[in-house]
Amino acid sequence: MDSETYCVFQDRKYRVGERWHPYLEPYGLVYCVNCLCREGGNVLCSRVRCPSLHCANPVYIPQLCCPRCPGDGMLSWEHHEPDTFRQPANREARHSYQRSYDYSSGLGSVRQAGSLPKYSSSRTNRGVIADPQQASGTIVQIVINNSHRHGRVCVSNGKTYSHGESWHPSLRAFGVVECVLCTCNFTKQECKKISCPEQYTCKYPQKIDGKCCKVCPEEIPDPHSGDKDYLCEETIPVFESVFLEKGETVRKIAVMTDNSAVAEIHVWIIQKGVLRQFYTEKMSKEEFEEQQEFKQITRTTASQWKIFSEGEVQISHMCETRICRTELEDLVKVLYLDKTEKGHC
Repeated sequence: MDSETYCVFQDRKYRVGERWHPYLEPYGLVYCVNCLCREGGNVLCSRVRCPSLHCANPVYIPQLCCPRCPGDGMLSWEHHEPDTFRQPANREARHSYQRSYDYSSGLGSVRQAGSLPKYSSSRTNRGVIADPQQASGTIVQIVINNSHRHGRVCVSNGKTYSHGESWHPSLRAFGVVECVLCTCNFTKQECKKISCPEQYTCKYPQKIDGKCCKVCPEEIPDPHSGDKDYLCEETIPVFESVFLEKGETVRKIAVMTDNSAVAEIHVWIIQKGVLRQFYTEKMSKEEFEEQQEFKQITRTTASQWKIFSEGEVQISHMCETRICRTELEDLVKVLYLDKTEKGHC
């Protein structure tokens, strides 16, 4: 297909005029967000606006965003012809059991871990850290439909961690705390102290940087192998533009690779602190270089840019009805690389 006749969103191609629901791990399709492929390869994503209902007990229907009153027919504002509204087939099949989730009530809360109150173990299912003194970071909570259907993404020092991922926390005064390990799961961020063995298999274990416990000489990694390829991933410049237009804040984040003839621009429309809409634009390299509004803010990698792009969908339905300046700033921080990633090569 010609580049002007299709759009690329989350690594999938869509024809001009085609509509779809974006996909968000681990929940599947987000039925309360509609995306449209426009001419020029630009993508426009906006939330479904649900009208007020006249009944006291509305019901939620699988694969629909808005609730409806019992006995009502198909909601016209959610119905789309099958030839213009497509769902990603391979992803839908993997998460078809989650269609009954309701995204229309998605709420988010972000609190600094250091300020979280202590709760007893009987309340740890609400997503707080068992001991707030153990680590610094931010918990982003997404509540879907009710308190029994929820998931979380943990953000610590600008880095995003999904369910099952582990990391060493970073404290401002001490740097990375190698002897504390934090893990993100569906219900809470757990941090615990690492216990080192009393005996080792070798006679003279050694203490090395980046490790809490001593290691035997044969276990010391080769500094010229391992994660070098990841840490040496090619970086690309990130540009930003922020301005006011008709009472709304328009924030643009853009990247352009050296071997690409076009710049990819992500546009956020923010009204009174609420993210109302986001979409992507493409602009030729020559035209982009003439734009005086963009200023370079950092350099990032393709993998971090992908995390940023997928995070837009999550932020969109988190910030449906409340101010989300903190969440938006945390998402931008994902693009910043730490010193080890910058200086390893």
